[in-house]
Amino acid sequence: MGKTNTIDSLEYVFENYNITKAINVGIVGCCDESIKIGTLFCTNKLLPNVNFASITTVDEPLESDENLQTLLVDMESSHFKETCLKYIKDVYVFKVVSDYLDVTIPKKSFVIELIQNSFKSWRKYI
Repeated sequence: MGKTNTIDSLEYVFENYNITKAINVGIVGCCDESIKIGTLFCTNKLLPNVNFASITTVDEPLESDENLQTLLVDMESSHFKETCLKYIKDVYVFKVVSDYLDVTIPKKSFVIELIQNSFKSWRKYI
């Protein structure tokens, strides 16, 4: 999670392996409580039967949407996309709503459950 971990990990992978496609699947905060926890979005491509929304990447969790100009917020997607696009063109960013701008880091088991429940919607892009 976060800028440094994302960039460092990706640069290592791209410099040591032959990668042709990159997929980021993770959790995201949402400023609209009418959107259900567990809702899947793609934030960088319009895909059939997958919600699309813009996203803001921040360094610290947000407690309010006061200055947020997008529906979604996370801590690594823009760094993931920018780093991957230096090496390849086939990049997907999938995000699953985990909270409504809660600064508490969710439990790993909860995150795993959200990702597993969304798998059928994004697996065809692997």
